[in-house]
Amino acid sequence: MGGHNYVVMTYARCGATWLAQLLGSTGCLGRPEDWFNGKGYRKRNVGDYPLDRAGQLAKVLSDGRSANGVTGLKLSATRLDELAGFDWAGPLAPSHFIHLNRADRVARAISDVRAEQTGQWRSTTAQAGEPRYDAAAIRAALVKHATDEARIRLYFAVNGIVPLELDYEALEADPEGAVARIADFIGIERTGAPDQSQVTLDVQRDALNEEWRARFLAEAGALDALPRIDPPRRLGGMFRR
Repeated sequence: MGGHNYVVMTYARCGATWLAQLLGSTGCLGRPEDWFNGKGYRKRNVGDYPLDRAGQLAKVLSDGRSANGVTGLKLSATRLDELAGFDWAGPLAPSHFIHLNRADRVARAISDVRAEQTGQWRSTTAQAGEPRYDAAAIRAALVKHATDEARIRLYFAVNGIVPLELDYEALEADPEGAVARIADFIGIERTGAPDQSQVTLDVQRDALNEEWRARFLAEAGALDALPRIDPPRRLGGMFRR
């Protein structure tokens, strides 16, 4: 493999699927999707998507690759745990990592909880349940996200990786600028800007998210004490390990 391959290391509700569409639409920056999530593809009616790791790696190296040989992959802490013992890195030989996070951690937790409640993880899918404010679930999401982020930063440290840091907020404010930063980081001269006609996802955040955020901060915030960090709780099947 060439030296322009890359991994987007990220978390739920940080815009990684949207970023994958933007990058894929350029035709020269690969397509960093969650290629090792076979069950997820099957749920989205990709009935023949492989469930074995070797078959999924083949999808990384085919569907995740653009015509110029650049291959993209999305990974999370959960997915890395599932891939333990499988040599995905050797065949891909990634030399670049992008760390896609979300500066507003509370907004990310709220988005995660709401998606879990409604079953609507993408704007292109129908809502299957009704959202309801749940402070305990939001806090549990914050704890899980903080734990995952700490583990990913440790992963970078012990492997000598200095990633490109990118926030969801910067991506939302300037999608073309974010794509340009990634192209520069992996050393690829782009042939064009993202083709928005190939981007099918919309922002799901609305006034209800903002209402929950204001309420949670008012109820949970306390400047005179550090929050306690307890192990992540299982709330209605949320945050399965």
